[in-house]
Amino acid sequence: MTVAGALLGASIANDSEKTEYRVVNKQICDTKYHYRSEKRFSHYLVTYKYNGNVYSYTTGNKPGKSIRVQVRVTPIM
Repeated sequence: MTVAGALLGASIANDSEKTEYRVVNKQICDTKYHYRSEKRFSHYLVTYKYNGNVYSYTTGNKPGKSIRVQVRVTPIM
């Protein structure tokens, strides 16, 4: 049994010296969400007076100090 024990021990020692390397590629994805709340104008309410009458309209663009208007003249009969 001593010879068998020596052979078994030598086999175990030989196996422990063998080092196996294995390369494993892993793809790790992580999705992160970031929410932000903002206050913005949805529209502007523009009110103007022309010829004694008051008019108003809404626009998505910021109005300047003056606006262009279209005037239609109809004869009074």
